[in-house]
Amino acid sequence: MNEVFECKDAMILYVEDEHIEREQTAQFLKRNFNTVMVAPNGKDALEIYKNNYFDVVITDINMPIMDGVEMSQKIREISPEQAIIVVSAFDFSDNLHSFLKKDVEFFIKKPFDLKNLLVAIKEVCAKIKEREALAKEDLSKDEIIDLLKKRVHELERKIEILEDKINH
Repeated sequence: MNEVFECKDAMILYVEDEHIEREQTAQFLKRNFNTVMVAPNGKDALEIYKNNYFDVVITDINMPIMDGVEMSQKIREISPEQAIIVVSAFDFSDNLHSFLKKDVEFFIKKPFDLKNLLVAIKEVCAKIKEREALAKEDLSKDEIIDLLKKRVHELERKIEILEDKINH
């Protein structure tokens, strides 16, 4: 990886079973990021994942062969820190709510604006930079505490947003 991680350098795996949506979103991602790989289902994505490194995995939930939840859980077994963004029209259930709370950085409801996806990816990139800075110990103790407080606040905000969506 580069000395300083740049968002354009993020390596993206995009998983979507709907052909037209997959192609359109992949084209958008390829205009904004240097490395984008695409898969039509969770099984194919998992095989791609096992042979490559990705900063971000973006997945639909409801797909044939292997759905996004099962694929994400298998990815977490390989790499517990993997950033995962879910884009789906899937209805919320208790199991899905639990999955989204613990295993996903962002949930974007379909149909979605590509700009919202880009914002989510950029937020994930910022977290990657934070993690790298922490690993290099470039930050003072106070800076680390401030970053962690900010992260807790962001997570609390996301939980509130998800709970509001579920309740409506």
